[in-house]
Amino acid sequence: MHRSAVRDGLFDALKHAFNEAGIDWKACEVQTRGDGALILVPARFPERQLVDRVPTRLAAGVRRHNAKFAAEGEMRLRLAFHSGPVEVVENGSADAPVLLACRLVDSDEAREAQQASDDPITIIVSEVFYRDTVLNEPAAEPKAYRRVPLRVKEGHTIAWIRSHARPHSPARPIVIQGLPSTQERPTEADDLVDVIVAAPALRHEEARIRLLGMLPDEISLAVPHELDLWSFARKLAHNCAERPGGLAHLAGALKTFTGDHRRVEASPRRRADEQPLVRLHSALSAIPCLGDPVRSELVVRRLREALNEEFAVEGRPGSHAFIAHLTSVCSHNADRLLTLLNVVSLFEGESPALADLRDVVDDLTRAERPADVFPFDQKTELLKLLAGAVIPNIGDVYRAAGGPAAPDLGKHTTYPRILHTLESLNARPDGLPRMLVFVEQIASRVGTELRASLRQWTRAMAESMGLDEELSELRDKMRRDQDAATPPAPSTPVAYLVLKLEREGPAGGRFRLSSWRQLGNPSRWEPERGNDKAGSLDNTKSHVASLVELVEADWGERQPDIHIEFVLDTPDLGVLDVDQWPWENAPYSEPIGCRYPVVVRSAERMRARHYHRDWRRRWDELSTQLGHLGHVEPHGVLRGYGTDERGLRQLRAALSRRSDIVALVLTAQPQTDDAGRSEISIGITAGVPLIWLHREDCDPLEFASAIDQLMHDDKAQDHLLERVRHARLAAYAKAQDEKHIGSALTVLYDDPTRLVTPHRPGHPGVEGAVG
Repeated sequence: MHRSAVRDGLFDALKHAFNEAGIDWKACEVQTRGDGALILVPARFPERQLVDRVPTRLAAGVRRHNAKFAAEGEMRLRLAFHSGPVEVVENGSADAPVLLACRLVDSDEAREAQQASDDPITIIVSEVFYRDTVLNEPAAEPKAYRRVPLRVKEGHTIAWIRSHARPHSPARPIVIQGLPSTQERPTEADDLVDVIVAAPALRHEEARIRLLGMLPDEISLAVPHELDLWSFARKLAHNCAERPGGLAHLAGALKTFTGDHRRVEASPRRRADEQPLVRLHSALSAIPCLGDPVRSELVVRRLREALNEEFAVEGRPGSHAFIAHLTSVCSHNADRLLTLLNVVSLFEGESPALADLRDVVDDLTRAERPADVFPFDQKTELLKLLAGAVIPNIGDVYRAAGGPAAPDLGKHTTYPRILHTLESLNARPDGLPRMLVFVEQIASRVGTELRASLRQWTRAMAESMGLDEELSELRDKMRRDQDAATPPAPSTPVAYLVLKLEREGPAGGRFRLSSWRQLGNPSRWEPERGNDKAGSLDNTKSHVASLVELVEADWGERQPDIHIEFVLDTPDLGVLDVDQWPWENAPYSEPIGCRYPVVVRSAERMRARHYHRDWRRRWDELSTQLGHLGHVEPHGVLRGYGTDERGLRQLRAALSRRSDIVALVLTAQPQTDDAGRSEISIGITAGVPLIWLHREDCDPLEFASAIDQLMHDDKAQDHLLERVRHARLAAYAKAQDEKHIGSALTVLYDDPTRLVTPHRPGHPGVEGAVG
């Protein structure tokens, strides 16, 4: 999505920049180059007009784009100008001017200038274009360009680059330790390589030329200044090492450029045993996202954000030098290594390369970690989950979990650092590790899906340590504390049993049954998930009855109001008569819908988040009406217009036009083969939370009249769903040949604040078993 946003933003900015500069965008020949473009401008437009106006308007467009998007969707551009005769052909031009323009924009010099600048646009122009156009147009700022020698495939050339260097940060410099040499012991030359690549001034070619000018000719003439910084540093240092007194000359010259003489006098020495660093570099080199220029930059940006630190990674993103510098920056810091692993895992799925990186990071951080309380792969999984948790007062949560012995982490508080610190502290008196308590505290502050995943993680860890009861006691205490801080619940407790049915198998005759249940304050939705079951329709009915019997046995003493909800896919909403299934495994059991308020809910709408905005808005209105008035207002109810194409189009238009609709009455029973083109599908996508349908053919007027009585009775004291239950009871009391509207009534009553989604469903239980 971010790449699409960047691509769309690029071409939108280009089109507006050219048009605003007085150059007709439609008259140009535009060839898409993935994340860039080659633009051939007709000769009738003056070159001065192009170089004067387009960069400023394009920079404005880039800034407007970046202001609208998160960091991953932002962009900066390299813009190359060259001129010459070009023949426009169908498969793209191969003329020399086009090739040179492409060489300019993709050159290492242009990339390095871009990395060293904060400007939205870095401009590189050919020698001919600079001499003939830029130099003669004061508005193009010719003095802002610098001359650079350029090595291209065809040979050597000269180019001119315009960009403003990023101001040097006054923060404490990070000493970058380079990769080990192939020698058994590190040399002073290797140490000086570190100093060269860490000096901000030496990112620029002019500074490298000045540095060479301070050295003897036999050294300076042997080192090409146009190399990338990493190659330049290694070649210079090792050439100096090969000549008597060369390293002393180099050390003295570097003092002029580092800004900190102590870094030259006492450059850090490498450890004798650096084999793990070689492994780390090899493991990072095998990660696909780090070899991609765009994604590697995103990795480093995410790493800085997660650590809340500013540091530079030298080299062209995705290059060998870039990965080497990233290795150096992270290699001797456990927090950086663990955070780097976490960030990389967000970009890469499970693979042998990621597994190798995990093993290397484990080896490098083991010495700085306390004895492992939690397996390393489990902590990695936890960091993936916590990457989606944004807690404003994270420091307070850390101190509450760590207790008085928890050290102060300062303002740079990150999840890897918190987990590392908490794991080093003694467990609580009840035996629960502090890190486990911290994760439980985080789970209580996040959304439903993430909460379920985090609580599943802590449950698995507690079971492996034999701390199930202690964890349950912690959760009970947290729940009591939270309930004490919330308004008092109704005198009669409310309980929910949520049952999700999914068809399985090629014929769809088998069902997977997932279940969730909760007793207590409905404003805090933290359902407990049961084991999945799978089997035929009859076995599924038996499983449901067994679950109902189980909750009756477990909750009977509390005497709650039990609500039962079936989460179904759209084709089954009008087919499965779940309210008529038996509530217990006994002969002549009454239907479950006669004993409890039974409703259905949409599995499709739970999965599709782009439906949730309208769903929540309509639900809030429905809850207000039922809470304040006890009934649904007539103006909030819409009846279908028929199941033909015209009727469906009218229904879509009405729901799009009216946001006050909270209930929909269908005109016919939905069919299994018309999902997506039915009244109920339209109601689900439009976010209608209350939908009425009849599973059998019945008189439409009689059905509408009965539903009106249920929804609009302003004298009724019972809740709407309780009135539905009484209608089903009335139908059950009649003889089988007597028709009653409640015998086949399905009510979709969908609360968006109580979502359920299966987590790690695994293999279902054996058919016929009762859980």
